[in-house]
Amino acid sequence: MASQELAKASNRYKRNYDKKTNHRSFNVGDSVLLLLPSDTNKLVSQWRGPYKVVQKSGSLDYSIDVNGKIKMFHANLLKRYINREAEDKSMTTECKGIDDGGLVDVVCSAVIVEHDAQLDPETQEGHINQNMESKDVGHLELTPTEVEETYQNVEVNQNLTWAQTEKVKRILYNFKDVLTDRPGHTQLVAHSIKLTSDEPLRVKQYPIPHAMKEVVQEEIDKMLQMKIIERSDSPYSAPIVIVKKKDGGNRFCIDYRQLNKLTVFDAEPMPSMDAIVTHLAQDHFFSKLDLSKGYWQVAVEENCKHLTAFATPSGLFQFNVMPFWLVNAPATFNRM
Repeated sequence: MASQELAKASNRYKRNYDKKTNHRSFNVGDSVLLLLPSDTNKLVSQWRGPYKVVQKSGSLDYSIDVNGKIKMFHANLLKRYINREAEDKSMTTECKGIDDGGLVDVVCSAVIVEHDAQLDPETQEGHINQNMESKDVGHLELTPTEVEETYQNVEVNQNLTWAQTEKVKRILYNFKDVLTDRPGHTQLVAHSIKLTSDEPLRVKQYPIPHAMKEVVQEEIDKMLQMKIIERSDSPYSAPIVIVKKKDGGNRFCIDYRQLNKLTVFDAEPMPSMDAIVTHLAQDHFFSKLDLSKGYWQVAVEENCKHLTAFATPSGLFQFNVMPFWLVNAPATFNRM
């Protein structure tokens, strides 16, 4: 019995691990990095190299020339090395290599691809699209300026009795002012940004394909109309990026990574899902709420607005509400 359960657990662990794996294949002559113990601590591994592949042995083992010595390594310990100098020659714009585990691995244009979409299976880098045409633009997730959903769109469980259903409908009607798809405004908390340096931070704007400029401006106009953003004369500036989604659409984002590096981290703890489920175990009725642009319902403190400034083809703007891409935004939202 114990051995059977152990086998089941082993298979389950393997299935979960395989979900995030990709097939790796290298050719003789390729440059690769090796995952080896560091010189200072044998318990800590780091990527070292580059080294050359001299022979493929079997389907997953490779012979590598390591400083004149031929050693064999499994494919899981290898990662393709991209020669940045050779790569730069094929780029028409200035590129910046990044490896912070975030959304973007290479920023060379304002149009990039999500990590989950069309990745190179070996480099794990998103593909850059610098020749986007109008037919490739797709759609931006534009902010609604008019109310499209109301309390009448709330789904009520059909298994409730007539009396229970009527009671729920009365509650929904009493709160109809907040049961819409247009973001509201909370007075419970405001987002503050504390930096480790007072020196203004300005990041160069990424080139935006001409075909995207009109839809970007449409999003800017809608956010201005809703007072989500305002014109700015801040010395700070972050670039915008358009993220190509798997479904062909586009997401309007702002690259605040440099600002986040200078931000004092907020250690507000996240709630424990297990504790929440345990607390609700004896309850019989449950409601699920989906906040409309939840972060945008939290204001940014007046003396911090200039830190959120971002550059667009039509000028510099800053947020009146909490942007989605700040490192401490989840902590502020959780504190609320």
